[in-house]
Amino acid sequence: MTLAGKKNPVRLLGQALGCWWALRRTGAFEWHDAWMNWRHWLLPGRITYRAAGVALARAVEATEVEAGIHRVTVRPAGVTVFWLGPWTPNVYHAIAQEIDPRHPHCYTTPPVVLRPESLVLDVGACEGLFACRVLRQGLAGRVIAFEPSARTARYLAEAARVNGVDDRLAVEVKAVTAKSGRVRFVEGAAPEANRIEAGFPEVGEASVEAVALDDYCDARGIRLGPWDLIKIDAEGADLDVLRGAERLLREGAPQVAVTTYHVESHAREIWEFLRSVQPAYKFRIKGLWLFGTVRFFGGARLRPVLLQAAVPVEQRAEWAPGPARSVGRPGEGVRSIRTG
Repeated sequence: MTLAGKKNPVRLLGQALGCWWALRRTGAFEWHDAWMNWRHWLLPGRITYRAAGVALARAVEATEVEAGIHRVTVRPAGVTVFWLGPWTPNVYHAIAQEIDPRHPHCYTTPPVVLRPESLVLDVGACEGLFACRVLRQGLAGRVIAFEPSARTARYLAEAARVNGVDDRLAVEVKAVTAKSGRVRFVEGAAPEANRIEAGFPEVGEASVEAVALDDYCDARGIRLGPWDLIKIDAEGADLDVLRGAERLLREGAPQVAVTTYHVESHAREIWEFLRSVQPAYKFRIKGLWLFGTVRFFGGARLRPVLLQAAVPVEQRAEWAPGPARSVGRPGEGVRSIRTG
């Protein structure tokens, strides 16, 4: 019997306890939230893989429309998107976060509470399942989706059209970082493998335009309030995105839902940053995810999945609403994808 690629349950249980213990003093990582998806990281991979395959078959209808591109209808959400990349049972984990509020990656659980007029800035919009869901279900009134891959953005725009939300969803083919400019961009085989690299791009290197959210919103007269949301899944650049939105966070206290598993230290670092910028926030950290190559000894480590920050609902009336937002007229959404 070989131990290669097998999970070590004793080691993982110790990691889970240690991770929760290290973050418990934040008041954001409750015991039940730390263990909400224990089956995924503790049970043998072959069991979770098979279970994901069964769940995927029940939840979606998928048709390959081009080589490596599937048109996917997610039945529980009533949303159709285009999936770029390998079609395997593991796709279910990306879908589950939008159809199961018990999934730690679900962005729209308390303390995040949206209203039909809420504006969402979706950083790392990928295939658009989250953006289309919140619009189709009436959770928000408008979404500005930032996606640095032009190829992915085209299919996101098509998904918005198919779902009938293209008049309320604007696609920006831009990266979001701490400072506006240009950044190196590496496009992977699937959207979740795309990444931004540190440093200025050299001549001939692939690069994309990058914006800080403070600059982007200031240029367009956009003011965020506590009923709006900044959603971030930036493949490791998550803290930089927030640093580039410091003015928005300080002045308007918009809700935040940000992934924390790409970088091991991000859960605490993001919590510390947001707490220093906006004292009115209440926080929630959810779930643990096994990130890295699985080995019986060493290898992958558990990391918190998601951090949410929001002003409590009963206190939101104290925040004065901002002026009218210049986010485009109805019908201007994804019909003309903006790249500059």
